[in-house]
Amino acid sequence: MLITNKKKNALKAANTSGAEYLFHESEYSNYDIGDKTLSCGRKADSFKLWLCLQKNGLDGFAKIANDSMEKALYLT
Repeated sequence: MLITNKKKNALKAANTSGAEYLFHESEYSNYDIGDKTLSCGRKADSFKLWLCLQKNGLDGFAKIANDSMEKALYLT
């Protein structure tokens, strides 16, 4: 979350890529958040992370990470 005090267009100024080939003016341009976010319009993944934490817990994430490391070591 970003909270600003009377800083109009602060989010866009901080995150804009300036890639004119990606974003074109249209009747829906005011609703397009693509050039106002770090990930170029992808929805925030924090909700998915929260859901995974609710399902697996920190111990579950540790188990997944350890399992992945064991597999990587085995493959190398």
